[in-house]
Parts: sequence; structure tokens; C-alpha cells
Amino acid sequence: MQIGQVPSTSTGAVTGRSRPRLPRRWALLLVAFAISLASVLGTDANAEPARTAGLPRIPAPACLRTTPNTGEAHDTWSSATPVLTERYFLATATGCDGTIHALGGLAATTEGAGPEDVAITDAVEAYDPDSDSWSSAAPMPQPAAEAAGVASLDGRVLVFGGRPDAGATPTAAAFAFDPATDSWTTVTDMPGPREGEGAAIGPDGAVYIIGGTRGSTESTLGTVPDVDVYTP
Repeated sequence: MQIGQVPSTSTGAVTGRSRPRLPRRWALLLVAFAISLASVLGTDANAEPARTAGLPRIPAPACLRTTPNTGEAHDTWSSATPVLTERYFLATATGCDGTIHALGGLAATTEGAGPEDVAITDAVEAYDPDSDSWSSAAPMPQPAAEAAGVASLDGRVLVFGGRPDAGATPTAAAFAFDPATDSWTTVTDMPGPREGEGAAIGPDGAVYIIGGTRGSTESTLGTVPDVDVYTP
């Protein structure tokens, strides 16, 4: 039976009566529901969502891959395979495919070296949580310690600033790593040099670089409150 159709109790057509009409507001609601349902059913899960004027871009589904913890206890710690290059003051970033990248940092120059025997490294290593294993990736274009790392929604890993050498001042340089080709490219420098800053992806896909320092001296730490926004 269709909406608005008068049920018939005989094989003959109903005559002499006008069919009741659906109220206008209900008709509009049904049309709106049909359009909404069609848009949901017709969405390509692998497609980049369209941008609507005045509204933020929703992150691509590929960057929202999650594996809920359903079989293990929560609020617990466990060990994973150690990183290949021991280091500190490194940057890290989790790619869209779930791979975790360790980027640069201060690494010991000799086995069992003391605090003074360290060097800033350009080493990049990738950790696969599924296999609990590390592999080496293409090194960064230049060494960096205390840089900021973050993965963009297009799958690249971005690295910003840091200190390229123990005696150098912080840099404004920025680089992008493409895991698919295992290669680096240079992207636009930050507005100013900094190290020890934070980096985060916003809901519109932009990268927010927050705080850090321009370089400390004997009289000041050189910290900055600046927030710079980078659009990949």
C-alpha cells in the first residue's frame, strides 16, 4: 500500500471519493530523509570528502583507521621491539596506515658513550605494530634534534624545525617524507626558526605548530608563544 492510497476492499477501483493528501510538512520531511539516505549510501569510503564553503574538511577515512582493543586488559603496559637507533630528543609521527616513524634525535656516537659523545642524527625508522618490527627508511635531508613531527592527511610525514647541529641555532626548515616512495622533499619553511615545538593536525587538515624556543642563551630560554598554521 502506498502512502496516501485508500485501501480497497473489493477488486473494483475506488470511485466517488478523493484520495487524502499527505500534509506538506510530512512530504518535505520525507524528501529530506531520502536525500540524506542517498548521500550516505552513495559515499565512496576511499574518496576524499568534498569541501563545503564555510565548513571544515572532514579527515579522509584512510587516516581514521583504528583497531579497537577488545581482547586485552586496558590501562596496562607491555614491551615492544626496541628502536634500531638509540636516541633521544627525536620526533615521532603515526602515518595513515598505522606505521610509527622515529625521526632524527640525539644518538650515541659509540657503544656505551657518555652524555658528551652524542651526535644529532638524520636516521628514520618505521615501526609496524602488527608485526612488532622496525625497518630503516630514507634518512632526513638534514639531521635534526628536538624537531616536531606529524602525519598529514595525504599520507606524508612532515618534520618541522629542530636543531641540525649541536653548535647550531634552531632552523625553520620543513620537510615531507612519502612512505610510498621512501623519499623526502622540501616544503615551505616555517615563518621563523624553532625547536622543541609541538605539532598537531587540525580538523581541517592544517598543521598547527605551537610554542618551542628560538634558541636559549645564558640569560633567556628564548621560548615563544607563537602558533603558526601550515596548509599542506
